[in-house]
Amino acid sequence: MLQKLRDQTQSLFFKVLVGAIIFVLAIFGFGAFNLFLNTDPAVASVNGEDITQNDLAMEAERERRRLAAQFGENFDPNLIDPIMLQNSVINQLISRMLLSQAAEDLGVGASDKQINEIVISNPNFLIDGQFEENTYRRVVNMLGYTPREFLALTGELIAVEQLRNGVLETAITTNDAYAPKGINYRMNPKNVRCLTALKVDCCVLGNNHVLDWGEAGCVETLDVLGEAGILTAGAGRTTAQATAPAVLQTKRGRVLVFSFGSTTSGIPRSWGATSTRPGINLVTDLCESTARTIGAQIRARRDRKDIVVASIHWGGNWGYEVPPGQRAFAHALIDEAGVDIVHGHSSHHPKGIELHHGKPVLYGCGDFINDYEGISGHGAYRGDLSLMYFVAMNRDTGRLERLEMVPMKMKRFRLHRATREDAEWLRDTLAREGQKLGTGVTLTNEGTLEIT
Repeated sequence: MLQKLRDQTQSLFFKVLVGAIIFVLAIFGFGAFNLFLNTDPAVASVNGEDITQNDLAMEAERERRRLAAQFGENFDPNLIDPIMLQNSVINQLISRMLLSQAAEDLGVGASDKQINEIVISNPNFLIDGQFEENTYRRVVNMLGYTPREFLALTGELIAVEQLRNGVLETAITTNDAYAPKGINYRMNPKNVRCLTALKVDCCVLGNNHVLDWGEAGCVETLDVLGEAGILTAGAGRTTAQATAPAVLQTKRGRVLVFSFGSTTSGIPRSWGATSTRPGINLVTDLCESTARTIGAQIRARRDRKDIVVASIHWGGNWGYEVPPGQRAFAHALIDEAGVDIVHGHSSHHPKGIELHHGKPVLYGCGDFINDYEGISGHGAYRGDLSLMYFVAMNRDTGRLERLEMVPMKMKRFRLHRATREDAEWLRDTLAREGQKLGTGVTLTNEGTLEIT
């Protein structure tokens, strides 16, 4: 029997088989036996979708390669703690899967054109300013991906990135000392995980609710968001902090988000931050001189190709009218202050949109999600319908390239894609209001809205 086995091990077939197994082990490690045994145990499950042992092993290897590429000759693999690396990678995979599932549920995705634009403009793939395919393949391979896998990952990350910025119109606090103003909002700090699960980058706080629970509630809100790694703008312990922008780093450059709260939205003048008192970045007068003051603050912080967003809480909660003073101030923010995007909010429903010198002015974005379901009185405005806004700006010209909106519907404190009928209602409403401002709206076959 033993001799027969020895004879078989000398055969060409056996040598080729052993060579193949050694090659697979050299590339994938001993976890590769799972490929042959058809067993790949799950190490985590996210809403019924498994992250397997092989997923973890491959992503850990990619992370090692990323670190090696980042540190170059200074990279010492012996300094990597395998357990810490594994824990970090599994957390990244879980977060990415949660966000991907949310993007899929909301119908958010990236087109082939968007993916290709991101890839061919990536500076890691450029030679003398031009995309070079061999460099692209070499870098992608070094990071542990095939070109197909890298394109799929890029599409996934684009979709995820579109979920990450928003206005937080509440305090995050357990403080019980409320302001005597009739309506007071707050969220328990434990629920900040609702924001971190989506990897929200920035919350703008210049609004009429962040001090609903006093200065202590405002400070706690800032602390909770800071500890969660979420940037803020529009509120602070002092004037300097409240007026400072949130600086978002993207693959294509920086985005500076300045946040303001106008007294026209019902914000008490006493809520303005001072050198010694917490508060918000308060605007008491929508005039040209105020825009020039804001412009000086922007110029002190911006670089040439930064995109600047002015996020402003102004006006009432219901109604489509854009007051002349708001429109003049929006124009001044663009003309005098150098703002690229005016992001207006306070209305509980979307309002008309304007393009001023090629720059978008969103006079009222409406609520993305709220808990007003069942409250009657303003049904004609369809407050149950909301929009996700995706703005693409040209950094060289500073002008709008594309403004796409995804219609959503709130039901039982959840968001769902709007029906075609509801999307048509939003199109007609925005087209009617936009006509007064010089813009049109089209409804695409995919059910999204685009400004024309």
